[in-house]
Order: sequence, then C-alpha cells, then structure tokens
Amino acid sequence: MQNQRAGRIMMKGKNGYENQSACDARILCCRSFLHIKILLFVAMTVLFLANPSAATDSLIILNSSNIPTMMQNINYIESLGGTITHRFPLHILIGDIPESRLNNLTGHMNIVEVATTAVDVSALAKDGKTAQIAANSWNDNYMGQAAGKDLISIPAPEPGPIVGDMLILPGNIKRTATLTQLPDNQINQASIQPYMAGFYDTSEYMIGDVAVGIIFLESNGLIDANIEDWNSTEESNVISKIQAGLKWWAAKEPKAKLTFTYDIHYQIPTSYEPITRPANPSGANGGSLWVADAMSDLGYSKYPSYFDNVYDYENSIRKLADTDWAFTIFVVDSSKDSDGLFADGYFAYAYLGGPFLVMTYDNDGYGIANMDAVIAHEGGHIFYALDQYTSANSPCSEASGYLGIQNQNSAYPFPGACISNVGSIMRSQVSPYTNGLLDAYAREQVGWRDSNTNGILDIMDFFPSSTLNAYIPDPTNDNTPTYTGSSSTILTYPNMNPSGLKHNITINKIANVQWREDGGIWTIASPAEGLFDSSIEGFTFTVPQLSDGTHTIEVRALNTAGNWETAYANDTITIETPPDSITDLHNTTYSQTYINWTWNDPSNSDFDHVEVYLNGTFKINVFKGLQFYNATGLTPATLYNISTRTVDTAGNINQTWVNKTARTAPVSGTTYSISLSSGWNLISIPLNLSTWILGDESAVGNPLNVTPVNCLSSIYRFNSTSKLFEKSDHITNWGWWPAAGPVKFTELEPGRGYWVMANIDCDLTLTGIAPSDLDIPLEPGWNLIGWYSMKESVLGQESVEGNPLNVTPSNSLTSIYRFNSTSKLFEKSDHIADWGWWPAAGPVKFTELEPGRGYWVNATNEAVWRHKS
Repeated sequence: MQNQRAGRIMMKGKNGYENQSACDARILCCRSFLHIKILLFVAMTVLFLANPSAATDSLIILNSSNIPTMMQNINYIESLGGTITHRFPLHILIGDIPESRLNNLTGHMNIVEVATTAVDVSALAKDGKTAQIAANSWNDNYMGQAAGKDLISIPAPEPGPIVGDMLILPGNIKRTATLTQLPDNQINQASIQPYMAGFYDTSEYMIGDVAVGIIFLESNGLIDANIEDWNSTEESNVISKIQAGLKWWAAKEPKAKLTFTYDIHYQIPTSYEPITRPANPSGANGGSLWVADAMSDLGYSKYPSYFDNVYDYENSIRKLADTDWAFTIFVVDSSKDSDGLFADGYFAYAYLGGPFLVMTYDNDGYGIANMDAVIAHEGGHIFYALDQYTSANSPCSEASGYLGIQNQNSAYPFPGACISNVGSIMRSQVSPYTNGLLDAYAREQVGWRDSNTNGILDIMDFFPSSTLNAYIPDPTNDNTPTYTGSSSTILTYPNMNPSGLKHNITINKIANVQWREDGGIWTIASPAEGLFDSSIEGFTFTVPQLSDGTHTIEVRALNTAGNWETAYANDTITIETPPDSITDLHNTTYSQTYINWTWNDPSNSDFDHVEVYLNGTFKINVFKGLQFYNATGLTPATLYNISTRTVDTAGNINQTWVNKTARTAPVSGTTYSISLSSGWNLISIPLNLSTWILGDESAVGNPLNVTPVNCLSSIYRFNSTSKLFEKSDHITNWGWWPAAGPVKFTELEPGRGYWVMANIDCDLTLTGIAPSDLDIPLEPGWNLIGWYSMKESVLGQESVEGNPLNVTPSNSLTSIYRFNSTSKLFEKSDHIADWGWWPAAGPVKFTELEPGRGYWVNATNEAVWRHKS
C-alpha cells in the first residue's frame, strides 16, 4: 500500500494548560476560563508609529494563574506594538517585540522575563511541563539549538510525497450535517467564535487566532500489548516541530495575523497500541478506536460519532481560549516501530477542512527532523488547501477553500498541465518547506487574497456600521446626556467553498467605538458589557456639559481588520437647560409686619426671573437684577417661609427650590437674664425673641446680648436626626458667623437647648415676648431641648403635679439631664412609666424645670412634646 499522510493543527494535553492552582494542569478540562480579550488597535497603531523600531524575536515568561490574566498581559504587550504568535498557556508567549519596548515589559503586569537569547529550561520547572517544552521549542526554532539535536529539516535525501494523506469525512458528515442531527449544529449568531459559524465550522480559512489541540496517545495495555511509551524528550521534539511548522505558515502571510494557542495533553490513555494497528481512517478497527478513547478520556463522548466528539472538544477549546478556529493533532509514538507506519501503510493524514490530523513520531522516511514539513503540509489541508503532487489525482479545475479557488498548481496529470507549475508546500516533500515555497493558488485556497492591495485580506476587508439611539426627550434640559447604541461588523465575504456548510463567516470583531460632538475630537466610548470583543457590541457614553442650543453627536467604529466606519451614525439634540438657582438667600431687615429677603441672581446669560412663593403661595416674579422681595402685611412674632426657583428666557424652570424661614418681630419686649459661668453652659430661650437671627449684629441685632460684650465665643446645637452638632462662632465686635459645611446654623429656635462657651463669667439678656404654644418633635435617642417657658415646673408624680413634659405617645421619655455650669456636673431625673419623674440619688439630682436651661432627654421612639404656654 502507498504511504499515506494527513495533517491538522490543534493543541491540548492530558494535562491541558498547566497551572499550579486548584485545577492544577487541566485548566481547559476544568472549564473555568473567563472569556477576556481586549483589542487595542488604536493604541497599538499610535504607539508603534510614534516609536518605530525593528521587531525582535522574544520569549515572554509570565507569572499568570489563568487564561484571563494571560490575555491581559498579551493585550498590554500588543498595546506597546508587540505581536504574539504562539501562546503556551499559562506561562510562555513567543512573538515579536519592538526593540525600543523590550525594557518596558519586565516587571509590568505579570511579566517575569523577556528573553531574546536561549533560556535555561530547568529554571521553568516550577511553571510545569508545557512551559519547559515551550522553552525548548524557543531554543530549537529561534536560537538554533535544533541542529544540535538533529532536528533540522533536511531535504536530502528527499522523501517521497505524502501520498493519499488528504481525506474526506465519511458519510459526508460535515457537508450535510445530517449524520447525527446535533442540536449544537445550529448557527449561534451571538457567538463570538466566530460570527455566523456553526458547530462544524472550525477551520474555514487560515486567518486570525487558532487553538491547536495536541494529543499524545499512550496505550494502557488493556486490549493491545503496550509497546510504545512516550518520554519527555520525544514529547519535546514533537512540540518543537509542530511549533516550527505553524511558525512557517505565520511567516508566509503577516496580513493573516495568525496566532496559535496550544492545548497539549500528554499520554492520553487508549486500550489500543495505535502504531501496531492499521490507521484505517474510514473503517472501524483503527483510528476510530483510539480517537474515541482519547476523546472519552478528555470528557467528550456525548455524541455517537467520534468525529462529532472531536468537534465538540474543538468548539470548547476555541471558546475557552478565545480563538476563531481550532483543530486537533493526534500524535502516535512509533519510536520502537521498524518503519514508523501504521499496519496499512499510513503514517500521516488530515481531513480536508478538519477536524483533525494524525502523525506518527517518525513519519516514514521523513523522520522526526522533518515533522515540521509534514505539519506544514497537513496544516494546509486543515484549511482546505488541496494536494498538488501528481499521484493525488487532483485536476486543475478542482476548487476548494472559502474563496472557491481552483487547483491550478496541480502536477496532475503531469507537471505543467495547469496554469502554474511552481514548487509549493502542497506538493509535499521537504524542499518546499525549507525553501519557503507556497504557490498563489494554495494561498488563496486557505483564504489569503488581497485584491486591492490595501494590506487587508479580502475575507476581512469590510467596514463596520453603528446605530446611535436617539436621545429622548428632545429638546431636553439634561446637558450631560448619556447615549447608547450598537456597532457591528457582520458583513461577510460569500462562502464559495464546494465543501462544507457554506456559512458566510467573519472573524471581524468590533475593536473600538468612538464618539464626537459637533465635529470635535473623537473620544472612546465604553463597551456595554465590559469589553469590545465580538462582532456585535453595545456601547454607551456620556457627553460632558453641553451649552444650550442644538448639537450633533456622531459615532464611528473600528473593526479588527483595521477598517474605520466611514458613514457616521448621528443624533441631533437640542439642550434647553434651566438657569442655576439663586444663592445667599437671607432676610436683611424685618419688623412686626414685614420681612425683606435678598439674594444673588445666577450668572446664566439666559436667566430671566425668580418665582417667589410665601408659605407655599405664589406671590411674584422678580426679574433679573432686582434680587430682593419685601413681604408686607405680616403678623408679628410669626414664622414665614420664602420659596424660590429660577426661570430662563425660554421658560425652562429650575425644579430645585431654594427656601428660607424668618420670623417677624414681636409686638412688645420682655427681658430675661441668665447668669453664665466661664466655660460651657447649657441654656435655652424661654421667650419669643425680638430677633432670632445670628449674624451681623449691626444689621440684624444680637439675640444673645451679653455683658460684658464679646464674652461668648461659640454656640452649639444638637441635630437629633443626623446626631451631629451644628455650630456658629462669634466674631469680636462684629457678630455671629456659621461654621463651614453642613454642620452650621444661623438662627435660634424656641424649644431647643444650646451649649454656649463663655470666656469669662457674664450675664446674658434675652428680649422678646411671652412664649406661645409649641410642639417639639423628638427623635429616638438623645434630644437637646429647651424649657420654653418663663415659669418653673415641678418634675414628680404626674397624677399629683401634672407632667410639664407632655409627650405623645406617653412614657416615650426615659430620663432627662441638665448641666450644672458651676460644678460642671450633669444632674438627672428618671421617668417611671405610668407614674412620673423620680430624681437621681445624691447631689446630681433635680426635681424642677427652670427657664433659661437646656435639657438632654432620651426618647425610646419618635414622639412630640406638646408645650403649652
């Protein structure tokens, strides 16, 4: 039988992506990866153009514990102009780094080291087997160490073509998708792997990110005798050669932006010894047995067809590794076999368009040194490139690939029979590989064509489009509107492949969305779901403060092909914002029958007038520049509340009210004096004052008239709701000034207690009229109240003496304290439910309420003290 060969590219191991965490070395099998990828095309372009530098082959060592962390490091490297081509999760990356950036990487993110020379493999033992094997590949393929291991591809003596290696899936499984009728076979348009691809669309064209599952098969001796045993050197050699073969493809077309993420599984058990059996790719006694075993061991066995289980695995790893495509390589150990062939003469073969390829360690006459040439050839089949050697019997007119390209470099029926007759990797053998030969027709069969020579391959050369949701309402008074919308890059090149399901697929994703106002500077919008990483993306942004008038907001999107949207989605919005509120509202003068309030107008150019309400009733519009309102015909000793809001020339009303309360002067004057001791004194106001305002004493008077003058330095009151003290300070020979912030006050109130600080002993004289009835609300906890009366009242048995603290509901108070400013001690009386007040024992007791004193009362619940004059 003729030697037969086939190929395919994917990597995942028995130990999967190596990790020292709870999942240990089987990260993909644990299925615990978060999907993360941030595409920083704008930043990459700007940084690279600003800092041009020759790129240097580099090995990056990471201290990462999961795929998301690894991807964050990759994004950072790409933002500096670097390119990562090979990813060995979780610790090793290989790519090109601009020379000027090499020193910017080590120590940033999780980057431990950036190497441009050979590395010590043993130093990576802590990072696991795959990290060491990846380092070996680096040393072999980039640092020239392959020669010392006899791993250099040598075309002479040239082995024969890999005959009969290109296979078609049995039962037309992929073409009709009717063999098993998988529920997974429906197109998932919301999927990010990739847009419009189905279950079987795992390698439609060789562009973008590819997950490569590598499975080392190991017989466990349960059915066949165990003859072959993988060792670490052989495994390292295989990975090195696979990486070299894929590196060959990546170098052939930079526009394809190929990256390979390897998922390697070591010594996956099978009951069979594969090399001793026929490959029998279309039968039931060869590959179907050990492929099914391997998939079952990896957890993929839910479908009747082992092909479907391989597809299931590939869909899993491309999702978890966030790649566009995936394929699998099954590697069979043949180091003890006499010829490196299966029993039926096969040694390497691949299914056209996937899902997998098979190789032996020796590959007949090719040997391990030339496995990279075999991988390069078979990898072409995975992405629909046809065989071109004469015995492949492929006519010039046979078409394949997403672009539907004829095989016009075929040597059938003889070299020169077709339009082209040049050396190519698809003609097999080693020399095309070592000489880097790839013909134009095979290039296009794998999807590589740039018809307009703009640097973007045809399959990717489409523009994104955006929808910007109109802002509602319009016009609006919101001058910082938040917009939402969506961008998509879902235009697809028609699938011309004679094989496959003919889904029109794009791997383009949205990379960036920007907005601008009135043709200004473009600003980056925020992704609705945290990242721009799929073909359809929502976005949001908030426009900074807009001036009144009409504005045009535009958006544009960038896709991963590098194309910016050219026809900008837009919305026209009219801003009609109300003016700001007035400031510094206060009453400057007052009498028994009038109060005069003044304020400062807002600075808005379109401000027109202030609406004035008194005790909730509209009174007048005060137009710009007047800045006062004089309320007349008022009742003496009465509180009045002024409420204001501003209006602009367009009629927009500021809905924020600015309010102020003031009291008219009493009809006649009564005085009451309180002796204050140096230090703190706890007082209250026992009458209705002529003035309650704390301010400029020359303008509003001084409710706290003391002898000698200026003996008070500060006054505090307690806010029983916020549980904070509020303060006003006395400025010598001027008056009272409120403290900064919210803990301030500017007016005294009846029914409150106050702490005042006296610099020396002095006398306080209060002027006003007899107090009126007053309801004082009490909050749960401590309240600082004042005895609003000119008379003393006894605290005792309420059935005999009454209760001066008439509280509703009853029994709401538990205790009351007053402060003795001479002894500097608190004095106390306790309330006994349904009986009355009982003084504390010893000298710290009291039994009566006195005018001019303040009191701390403790309430168990909200209550009201109904004080009767």
